Amino acid sequence: MIKGRRVEPKIVGIINPVAGHRKTRQVWLEFTRELNKKGLFCSARETDSPGAAINLTRSAIKEGAEVIVVVGGDGTLSEVVNGFFEDGKLLNSAVKLAILPKGTGTDFYRGLRVSHKPADVADFIEKGETVKIDVGRHSYISIDGEECQRYFANIADLGYGGALIERINGLTKLLGGSAAYLLGLLYNLFKYKNVNLKFRLDDGDEQQGTFLAVIAANGRCFGGGMWIAPDAELADGLLDCVFVGDLSKIEVLGNIHRLYNGTIKEHPKAFTTHARKLEVWSEDHVLVEADGEFSGKLAVTFEIIPAQINLLNRAD
Repeated sequence: MIKGRRVEPKIVGIINPVAGHRKTRQVWLEFTRELNKKGLFCSARETDSPGAAINLTRSAIKEGAEVIVVVGGDGTLSEVVNGFFEDGKLLNSAVKLAILPKGTGTDFYRGLRVSHKPADVADFIEKGETVKIDVGRHSYISIDGEECQRYFANIADLGYGGALIERINGLTKLLGGSAAYLLGLLYNLFKYKNVNLKFRLDDGDEQQGTFLAVIAANGRCFGGGMWIAPDAELADGLLDCVFVGDLSKIEVLGNIHRLYNGTIKEHPKAFTTHARKLEVWSEDHVLVEADGEFSGKLAVTFEIIPAQINLLNRAD
């Protein structure tokens, strides 16, 4: 009897060579050695500018890639996820995504609570088991006044977080995610003023209030280790919407620990709810960010798109 030859998947790595203090190439080489031991092979494409990973991913998928491996931080992952789409549509629903986290921010992967060792990621690819995860999308206004739309893998937020990202974008690369976010949080505290917002959940009634921040979470963790939505699930078809109310500066300082231990939702001025869509608008100048990258300003609509991407690095 003639045995069938194993068909090897076409594996393409999208590498940010400057992420993780320029250690991504080292991680990639270790990963390729582990793949080769399994009789699997891959090719690599390196980013050379902001936004490059989007086009590299689209090209790879159009050229027949079956597995995309992200090597970088949350910003690189976010661009790769955007590259899975074109003109509002998923390019190929069969393509699988694996992650080798190495960057100043790896909060999405931290929220998965699975191994990030190159040997284990290679094992995920060999076994081929996936979970089909949701993807977030936000429509917002750029600082120049243009209507924009972008996908996000992990978390998007507005208010304090948007202002923070605008201030510390360069600092995260210099100090690393956790230190930069914490320093930025403290620095931003003395310049930021809570904002008056109007919002609507799932086409429901208009609501309003004064808030420090509003978060739309697909993943669990952001800001270099802040567990803002510890109960969020990547495959439930819902956003965890976290509303942090009109906290004073003293109250913010007294509750920073809640951000890191996942209990901010228990504060009397905060609440969490679930929605497929969240619309937010304001007469105030309110900034928006997604996956640790600055987006623009209100008005914004956050949406969840269920069951979009086949994630090889399985969650618990």
